Amino acid sequence: YPTNQIVLDAEDLKYISSAGLRVVLRLRKKAPDLKIINVVPEVYEVLDMTGFTEMITVEKAYRRLSVDGCEVIGQGANGKVYRLDPDTIIKVYFNPDSLPDIHRERELARKAFVLGIPTAIPYDVVRVGEGYGSVFELLNATSFSKLIAAHPEDLDHYIKLYVELLKQIHGTEVKPEDPKEYLYTMPYDSIAKYDVGKRPSTVWPGKEQKPEIKPLASVLIDSMETLTTRLGRSPMRYNIEIKCKEGKTEGINWPEYHEFVDRCIELLLSKNLGDRLVVQCFDVRALNYMHEKYPQLKLSYLTGSKDVDYDTYMSKLNFKPDWLSPHYSTVNETIVKRCHEDGIKIVPWTADDPAEIQRLIDLHVDAIISNYPDRLLKATRGYVK
Repeated sequence: YPTNQIVLDAEDLKYISSAGLRVVLRLRKKAPDLKIINVVPEVYEVLDMTGFTEMITVEKAYRRLSVDGCEVIGQGANGKVYRLDPDTIIKVYFNPDSLPDIHRERELARKAFVLGIPTAIPYDVVRVGEGYGSVFELLNATSFSKLIAAHPEDLDHYIKLYVELLKQIHGTEVKPEDPKEYLYTMPYDSIAKYDVGKRPSTVWPGKEQKPEIKPLASVLIDSMETLTTRLGRSPMRYNIEIKCKEGKTEGINWPEYHEFVDRCIELLLSKNLGDRLVVQCFDVRALNYMHEKYPQLKLSYLTGSKDVDYDTYMSKLNFKPDWLSPHYSTVNETIVKRCHEDGIKIVPWTADDPAEIQRLIDLHVDAIISNYPDRLLKATRGYVK
């Protein structure tokens, strides 16, 4: 392999065993730039769950759609837009090699959305014939010209809306992006120069936007301990996440997990927080290591929205954690019951919707993680700000 480049086309691969995974690992040792393309969802899930998507480039297979018989609702310089159904449209690109254009348009749409500009963001990329298409969810979508043709009496109203939208677009300041930097490679005095408080959050629209920097963990804990003592409040309990993951640049762009765990736990134990401290993590390697080296810690196992089978994800640990912290969408009566039967407390993350918060309360979870503590207090104690 003179170029160290191997591309595996997995279009006809419907299942991969542990033996197959070992073959992939051997290939990666010979060709570090190994790539697997056209991976079906079932195989991708296995590769993702076993960490292969962090080690090598894995490209999902695109599902195929046909636009035969679909209504054309618009056409531009690089594609034609069809209505698939009343809720869904698809833009089919003229260029058969349009994937770079699709990814660029999707990124631009996300940036526009964050800036407050009404924008449709595609939720899927599909194959259409020999080319590609972007799929959008747009209720009863139509073109501007068809809207005017159907309602000529409202022409002035539509023109006004159009002008207001153009003013919003052209009046929005787009600042150049800072180059990507990894905190692990930066001294703290450089990190402290970044304002992380004023940036709006699409997943947390109620976030207060004011100047703020990332504090050192030691400063944060000392400040909270001092404040609660001064106010005569109950001592603070801490649920601190250690963020580490397996990947190609582990140890380069972010710390190797043994090193990171040791640094973090040395600091946390120096604060003498006792049973007020819980350490949570997604990385099972780090959790197993912490359990073995720091048995006095209370540990919480974080799982994602795709982790739905209790036995599958619990089997990855070499021990029974004090807490399980699953994505709120995966929590049901069965999961709560299994946790309590195993002597594990359950704290779902991150529930912000009041109805979802109440659903979790009704399931008798032990705690809830939320961006909106006021909503939790209102649901549990009748608190109103």
